[in-house]
Amino acid sequence: KARRALEELEPLARHYDAVIANPPYFGSGSMNPWMSKWVKKNYPDGKADLFAAFICRGFSLADERGYSAMVTMQSWMFLSSFENLRKSIIETKTIANMAHLGARAFDAISGEVVQTTATVLLNDYQNARGGYVRLVDPLGEAAKSAALREAIRNPECGWFYRANQQDFKKIPGSPIAYWMPESLRNDFVRGVPLADIAQPKKGLGTGNKDLFLRLWWEPSHESICFTAADREDALASKRRWFPHNKGGEFRKWFGNCDYIVDWADDGKNIKEYRNAQEQLAGYPRNQDCYFKECVTWSKISSGQLAFRFKHSGDIFNEVAPAFFTDRETMFKLEAFLNSSVCQEVAKAISPTLDFQVGQVATYPVLPKVLEKPTEGVVEQNTLLSRTDWDSYETSWDFADLPLIRHHTPGAALAQAYESWKAECNKRFYQLKANEEELNRIFAEIYHMEDEVPIEVPLDKVSVHIVFDAENDVPEELKGGSYVRTKADEVKSLISYAVGCIMGRYSLDKPGLVLANQGEGLAEYLQQVPEPSFTPDADGIIPLTDVEYFHDDATGLFVDFVAAAFGEEHLEENLEFVADALGGTGTPRQVIRAYFRDGFFADHCKTYSVQSAGKRPIYWLFDSGKKGGFRALFYMHRYTPDLLARLRTEYVLPQQDRYRTQIDVIDDAMA
Repeated sequence: KARRALEELEPLARHYDAVIANPPYFGSGSMNPWMSKWVKKNYPDGKADLFAAFICRGFSLADERGYSAMVTMQSWMFLSSFENLRKSIIETKTIANMAHLGARAFDAISGEVVQTTATVLLNDYQNARGGYVRLVDPLGEAAKSAALREAIRNPECGWFYRANQQDFKKIPGSPIAYWMPESLRNDFVRGVPLADIAQPKKGLGTGNKDLFLRLWWEPSHESICFTAADREDALASKRRWFPHNKGGEFRKWFGNCDYIVDWADDGKNIKEYRNAQEQLAGYPRNQDCYFKECVTWSKISSGQLAFRFKHSGDIFNEVAPAFFTDRETMFKLEAFLNSSVCQEVAKAISPTLDFQVGQVATYPVLPKVLEKPTEGVVEQNTLLSRTDWDSYETSWDFADLPLIRHHTPGAALAQAYESWKAECNKRFYQLKANEEELNRIFAEIYHMEDEVPIEVPLDKVSVHIVFDAENDVPEELKGGSYVRTKADEVKSLISYAVGCIMGRYSLDKPGLVLANQGEGLAEYLQQVPEPSFTPDADGIIPLTDVEYFHDDATGLFVDFVAAAFGEEHLEENLEFVADALGGTGTPRQVIRAYFRDGFFADHCKTYSVQSAGKRPIYWLFDSGKKGGFRALFYMHRYTPDLLARLRTEYVLPQQDRYRTQIDVIDDAMA
């Protein structure tokens, strides 16, 4: 046994010209206590992950001038937990060559989680420039292999780089940002970190988002305070819910205003909340900044970093960090942070798409960033983005439907649609032009005119653009979050019509009307005494395949269209709606089919938010797969007797109609 052990250990005692490995990936959080302690003691620079410990071990196996070549996760190149390892390599070893593979380097491993790099390290320091091949864009083994071979044949290919590893020390945290232009690396020395001007901060951690967070349309509207200037103001309001900035999808300048948080009694419930282990779970950080206007971003993103302005009244979340200063300075910093120059900074400092507070705090700000008068452009961008955001009913500042606002008395619905489409598209291209102007300004300030794109891709403009049909959408925009078609606009019209039928909205009053629990027609008429369109009396809207009820969805929608756009063009307008929806039959038949089979699914899609799922405000009663009876009701008009009324006034009469039809059919067949 001793001889066998000696034979196994002998290779580990020798030194080699080359050490080659694909070590296991195993984060410190997954290690058991003994293993974690052992790794920390023996490989302190590699304690964050087992593969990093193997990198350290590789050097002890290699000759003094030997090589260690390993395929590892790319995380050691960037994350703060590997900073000591990077500094040790930069100071005492030499990065000879690297093939930065990124995601999907191996066809057997799908997804974005495993992102790798193949590195050849000399076990000695030489003041030489290493060779780096950037292969993060090609997807799949074959594509990356072909790109690597092309880089070897043709170093001028565009994805082969030379870099002196000592230059990485100019960047905070010393990330292996080999592709970063020298001018930008020097800007970390010439400029000051963002934190010196406006310190980014983490916000509230509730400890239980399901318990303490809601989407703004869920509670009664009167229980929400949208205007608190500070904590004292919020406390004095006696309200429970307050706007909560929680990040969200890619959107620049303004928006992602979806959540509210339970901050009653200055957050008493959150501050006292204990988890299953009886530990205090809430983290109300930086409370002195709550309700102040700020610039914020989503900490986790699936793509490009995007900064947004937030007016006063919000509490910011830990996943939506923010910075605070005077508005002019905020706008100037936001202009830089949303530029293509800053995107290059983010690729180096935050390449894992986790834009942490400490990382953003180090972004370099040159003096001219605050000297250039860019705040006017940012103010216009904010207005453009806010106008777009508030044009849809999921905004708490939604006032009325754009198609109705654009309607000219005596004209058809098609004219209103064309006018609204023109407004959207003008706004889209104006924002695109403004962002390109900012890109030009900051490319000049940072001497990167030939290093960063000035043109903003269509799919990175974060306001809506409207096309008549899916076939009209450019390839670059297909599947984009901000692309809408005529069908989408017509569906928004139908959704708004249902809102007016339910009493949530009115043609005669902007914004919300009925939005508090238990309100009904009497409360509506107090606010709108002489409505041009009267809501349904009981707030129960049957969805039927033929007209069984006088107040079914199709009949009420036709009445709404007549009230909103006039009787003169009613049939033409119904035909416009039906053509946009698609389907066969008369316009009323197409609209009826949509209400029965398509409306609720679209409604759930409209009232859903990233990570929150479907949160509809109109709920569907459905008797089952055969669709014998379906009806909508508005959750804020729910009363304890609703189910009883639904049964006696709708379900039982419908059953009687079915029995009568069966008798007629039986008699005909007899």
